[in-house]
Amino acid sequence: MESRKPVKTSSRGGRRPGAGRKSVIGRKMASHKARPRVRAKTPVHITMRMRPEIGSIRAVRVRKFLVASFAEAETRRFRVRRYSIQKNHLHLICDAKSTEALASGMQGLNIRIARGLNRIMDRRGAVLDGRYHVEILDRGDLARDAVCFFDEKNRPCAGLTEWAEIPDEDRPEHPRP
Repeated sequence: MESRKPVKTSSRGGRRPGAGRKSVIGRKMASHKARPRVRAKTPVHITMRMRPEIGSIRAVRVRKFLVASFAEAETRRFRVRRYSIQKNHLHLICDAKSTEALASGMQGLNIRIARGLNRIMDRRGAVLDGRYHVEILDRGDLARDAVCFFDEKNRPCAGLTEWAEIPDEDRPEHPRP
């Protein structure tokens, strides 16, 4: 009887050299680690990057659509307080009642933005480039610095970026410079 060769079982599953998604050189993506926990009345700074094929999102039509989307995405548990429309990304300061409320609100906003931009640009496919980045502004100095960052008179590149605040009378108390 002829002997059989041993079967290699290490070729399937588990860690292997070269396995997994390849990183894009020169582009850092948002981590896939668990997002930080959000508490009520704690502002959150969010950065959303658009895919390169979208081009500039600062055109008047796109800008008007984005501003309307921020207002329409508001719920009792999620609200965009301030926003900045850059050439290829957005900065938002949001309030959310919980981590789940932030996830739900951002999911709705992402879908609204993707569908609207695809409709405006007469295209199909993904609009956002990966996950959005979250920074919890849980200390007074972080909240103050973020507000200064969003404040028009404190921007070093005045006129190059549109920063705006969505007005609200019942804004939580955050230190302002």
